[in-house]
Amino acid sequence: MEGNVTCLLIDDDTDDQELFQYALKQVFPDVNCTFASSGPEAVSILKDDHFTVPDYIFMDWHMPYMDANECIPLLRNAAELEETSIFILSGIEPLITQETISNLGIKRILRKQASVESLSDELFKAIKEAG
Repeated sequence: MEGNVTCLLIDDDTDDQELFQYALKQVFPDVNCTFASSGPEAVSILKDDHFTVPDYIFMDWHMPYMDANECIPLLRNAAELEETSIFILSGIEPLITQETISNLGIKRILRKQASVESLSDELFKAIKEAG
């Protein structure tokens, strides 16, 4: 990855946020990651004029207040996200149709991994695949 790469993780579990950041930094040490604990918080972050639109967004599918299905269209309306790859990061495989994945512009669904090494591998593959 060239230059400063940025990502936004939307996950209500702070332990998962810490694990994600640690795993991501194992494969991309210079990544700059911002965290939101809910969909509404993520929308607010993206509406901030001082916030740089992230290169990648990772989000948990199941969250309180607003799940990813509701959140993604709001994120896309809040910021210029045409170039931003959105990934779902979930502990269980979400019940989601291929049509919904396509309509929401989700690049890939990733399973949360039990080990840092496995999560690092998944994140590396996903980001490299997205380009």
